Amino acid sequence: MARSPAQSTMTKDFKPRRKTRRRFDLALNSPGVEMRLPAIPQIHIGWRLLSFFLLAAFSYGFFTLWNSARFRVEAAQIVGLQRITSEAVNTVLGISGEPIFTVDAANIEQVVKDEFQEFSAAEVEVSLPNSILITVTERVPVLIWIQDERTILVDENGNTFPMRVENESLALPVIEAQTNPPAPPAQKDPDLGSEAGSTLELAALSMLEESDDLEGLSSRPLLAREMVTAVLRMAENAPSEALLTYTAEHGLVWQDKRGWSVYFGAPENMEMKLKVYRSILDHLKSQDTRPEMISVEFLSAPYYRIAG
Repeated sequence: MARSPAQSTMTKDFKPRRKTRRRFDLALNSPGVEMRLPAIPQIHIGWRLLSFFLLAAFSYGFFTLWNSARFRVEAAQIVGLQRITSEAVNTVLGISGEPIFTVDAANIEQVVKDEFQEFSAAEVEVSLPNSILITVTERVPVLIWIQDERTILVDENGNTFPMRVENESLALPVIEAQTNPPAPPAQKDPDLGSEAGSTLELAALSMLEESDDLEGLSSRPLLAREMVTAVLRMAENAPSEALLTYTAEHGLVWQDKRGWSVYFGAPENMEMKLKVYRSILDHLKSQDTRPEMISVEFLSAPYYRIAG
């Protein structure tokens, strides 16, 4: 069948497009000999597909780390404990079994300070794979304050904190208060920018009066440092088994086991008041006289009453 001139022209001009393939010619050691290898097609990976693979790899890695036992907290290591146990602190924190990635050091530090008034300072360090180190400074109790059938501990600065262990045996002076102690001198609150010492003390006393849960009592300066020092000095000089009390009428008092009361009043000049008391007691003993009461509340006018 004869082709038309137009068809012949189209046949000559038309050339089918072929896929581009790379050809590799491998030279052999023999001269003039070559071997042709199969062509390898080129593969182009788009950025979307690459992003998908990267996201899948990241998600898998994150899932593996999140659920790995290696990165789960067992318990916080606590340094500086004296009376509080590490088990008690870890129970309150409740971070056992949590992924280390969810632990917030600042939050843990705040919880420790809020829940344990025994700690005057706390620092938290979090490190991989699952380590939490808490360094605390624990307040040291110097006396026991009993008021309205509630027992609290007091440190040398007058701060209070609860006696957590029931019937805990502490060789500390005990003072039984019939009324609230005088508020410490007003101190400037750096946060409020004003003198707020009295406000803090009133808040502490209010909690002492109204709270039925001593563990909820915040650490506040209940006593002035001068009061704490006076109570300790008085306890050192009181006879054994003497009952130390604080009353609204006579301030600091001790009930001598030999049958008389000693009124010391305010905590100021405690050393001098003790000297005056001993002088009065020696004078009465020299006269073979038994007192019923000795008052050194006012150094300018001490007095005593003879037992009838």
